[in-house]
Amino acid sequence: MGALIQATVYQNTDQFVAKHPNQEDKKQVKEKGEFQKSSFVEFFETNFEGALSSLSSNITDEQLNEVSSAFLKALSSTKYKIKDAAYRAEDDAYVVQVEIQGFNGASILAEVMTPLAEKYQAGELSNEQLVNELINGVAKRYREPVELLPTKTVPVHVVRNGEKDYEVLTQDEYLLTFAQQS
Repeated sequence: MGALIQATVYQNTDQFVAKHPNQEDKKQVKEKGEFQKSSFVEFFETNFEGALSSLSSNITDEQLNEVSSAFLKALSSTKYKIKDAAYRAEDDAYVVQVEIQGFNGASILAEVMTPLAEKYQAGELSNEQLVNELINGVAKRYREPVELLPTKTVPVHVVRNGEKDYEVLTQDEYLLTFAQQS
């Protein structure tokens, strides 16, 4: 579990390898960590672009890289601790309790979006201008210190996949606590 958090949230494949239970095939483990790392960024960028697609179809890769890089900087300030893991025979899975101190991503977005929405509704911004200012504002805000929320413990379901591999069934079980949307 700690290995996956390192690769996704903290973008650290060296720590993914160090914390992964399979220490025999480090090359394969590193490749898996690189895949998790890049998939996380692609997933974020796809979702971010999709959320803005009704306003603009001209979002550039540079803009997506800018906002995802800033988002990752904000995530780097979060904290976590693996508290406990228990095997549940009825599910043939482990439930890992993870303590996470994340930030409120929704309030950051609202902080940037509210004044822009007022300008947009007043006709002061076109769709393209709104999207550009939103991307720049969100990236700028994520580069600033984020306030961490009180620690929250979340259960994460993990299944064994072979001898020394484990898979998290739904990464949202923990990811949505690092950057909370409420």
